[in-house]
Amino acid sequence: MTTVVALTALGSVFAQQTGAYTVLAITAALIGVLAMSRSGTASTTSD
Repeated sequence: MTTVVALTALGSVFAQQTGAYTVLAITAALIGVLAMSRSGTASTTSD
């Protein structure tokens, strides 16, 4: 799940630079959906 961590970090930095927290929320949601679809589970704690 290192890719998810990297994407989350990039999304966080981008949101901080732009000051748009909605971007971070959308990014987190997209990452969550992508992680669920890839792992086949709704668990976000599994590494």
